[in-house]
Parts: sequence; C-alpha cells; structure tokens
Amino acid sequence: MKGGDRLLSRRDAVIICGGLSASLLIPGLTAADAQKPMLVRPIPHGHGETLPVIGVGTAGVFNVGSSPQERTGPTDVIRALVAGGGTVVDTAPSYGNAENVIGGILTDTKLRPRVFIATKLEEYRTGGEAAGSTGVSAAA
Repeated sequence: MKGGDRLLSRRDAVIICGGLSASLLIPGLTAADAQKPMLVRPIPHGHGETLPVIGVGTAGVFNVGSSPQERTGPTDVIRALVAGGGTVVDTAPSYGNAENVIGGILTDTKLRPRVFIATKLEEYRTGGEAAGSTGVSAAA
C-alpha cells in the first residue's frame, strides 16, 4: 500500500475485489459457516499438537516500511486471522522486510503467544545476506 496519499494501490484493490468475488462463488457459504471452528490437522511428530489448515503468507503484502500507515493493512490481516481462529503465519527471509514487519505487529498487538510462525531457512542467499543464514546454521 505504498504510493503517497492513496489509501489503496490499484494492485491491492484488484486483490481485494478478486477475493471478494471468489468468496461469492463458494456454494453454501453463510454467516453461520464463519462461526464454525477452524479446521485443524495434527502436526507430524507434534505429540498431538494441531494447527489450522488455513494460515496467512507474508510474501509481498507484508513487505512494507516501518510507518504506522504502511503497517495498518498487515496489522488488520493478522488481527482478522487470530479473531477467526487462525494461528499460522508463513514467512521467509526472501520476503523482504516481511519478517521484521510480522515481528513488530505481533509485539505491538501482543498476539505473539497466539501465532505459530512457519519460516523457511535459505542457504542460497549471497553477499551481505549470507551472514544471517550462517548465524542460523551456527545456532542450530
């Protein structure tokens, strides 16, 4: 949602309209369906722990700056996810600033204890980014 004084970019508006349009095509989706508990599946080797089958990815939309205006949309997404019973947030170092944004949002909203963060470790990173990858390897 970059772009100065605009509230939504054309890209964001198209994504939102597409999602709303697609939701109209789901047969039998009613307000009562929205109140049902989220479908969960067990984590393999998770000793009975389960995770919702639906989560949120952070590529693109969460790659924003640090200003409150830029983080309003992503913050609303995380709040809606948790309010709807979701917990899974998928991220990766290659998603730009998304991991920092998620960390800031979860800290500011105090939702961290209610969210499961799935991240990818990437060995292909080059240059100055390689230090972060090495640090993860050394800590493992």
